[in-house]
Amino acid sequence: MVTPPSGFTQLIEIYRGVEIWYNPTSPRYWCQPASGYESFEYTVQGCRNYIDLVLGPVTTPLPTTLTLTAPTSAAEKVPFTVSGQLTYREGGVDYGLGGRTIILTGADAAKIVITGSGGAYSASLTISQIGTYTITASYAGETGLSAADAYGFMGVTELEGSNLGGLILIGLGLFVGYQILK
Repeated sequence: MVTPPSGFTQLIEIYRGVEIWYNPTSPRYWCQPASGYESFEYTVQGCRNYIDLVLGPVTTPLPTTLTLTAPTSAAEKVPFTVSGQLTYREGGVDYGLGGRTIILTGADAAKIVITGSGGAYSASLTISQIGTYTITASYAGETGLSAADAYGFMGVTELEGSNLGGLILIGLGLFVGYQILK
């Protein structure tokens, strides 16, 4: 909170984090958007314009879209591929965002991938436990571009034929492995 000059007794509004004060005896408005910058204006809009001039234009980040394509099921301990694309929209047109970091989580370990040409990415993931999982792709955003997330849901099942049994032949001292096929 700043201390306004004498006579400016009414706080009218806070615009972009800056207080705009009013002096009812000499109908004027006052604002101080930064140290060393102050303005006496005849309208609230005059103060807003001055604040915008000092602070710079308000920038709204462009919306981004992140997609994720993943299988709906996989076998435990068997790598599977996920892929997707990062784009932004401007003027009703989607543009790919290459060279951006995407973080993939939900598998045994998080994986960092960099988008290629047109914003495309692809990665191989592995899950070693049976169950239901959510695979998440995340883009943190950056100046001028919004953050985005995408999700895929999958079930991980036991690998067919993965139960190994053993038979020990005592007399020969041999171990013979075999698979129990389902």
